[in-house]
Amino acid sequence: MRKVIGIVLGLFIVVAIGFVVARNVQADDTLAVGIVEPQPHPERDALSADAAPKPAGDATQAEVAPAEHHLIAYYFMNDVRCPSCVKIETWTHGAIEEAFADELKEGKIVWRMVNTDTKENNHFIKDYEIVTKQVILVEMNKGKEVKWTNLGEVWNLLGDEEKFKTYIVAETTKQLAWDEKSAK
Repeated sequence: MRKVIGIVLGLFIVVAIGFVVARNVQADDTLAVGIVEPQPHPERDALSADAAPKPAGDATQAEVAPAEHHLIAYYFMNDVRCPSCVKIETWTHGAIEEAFADELKEGKIVWRMVNTDTKENNHFIKDYEIVTKQVILVEMNKGKEVKWTNLGEVWNLLGDEEKFKTYIVAETTKQLAWDEKSAK
């Protein structure tokens, strides 16, 4: 009898955990295939009313050609998107658009979302040592990568939007202060 009760309780626990995981891990309706512009998403947009401001002027990021020497702000994601992952995307994109509107408009900064679950983007996992959803800043000069920075603290700052955005802006500013020698 004890064995039967133990098995039933064990199954109940497994089903309960499965239900909780399935409920919390939500597939995003706007999954990226390859490199995409962020799409409107009610869950993501509800995180902060002003988290994803519109690009300055009429030009969208896709219409702006990157400058010869520019910074790519990547958000690497995959097909499974939890609320924390959506928050990282939203807050990062919002911080960059708020603080660097002119640089985005001039092509000095380029925002890109990349789905690493697609075959053509799988190489990024090795290239940038990606182990989870991640923000990576990549300095490019004349079509060649100069250096990259993994903004790994994004996960530790999820409880405070202001500190999160301050971190993104500080790291982006630091990376934009490139050595003029690398621009030649």
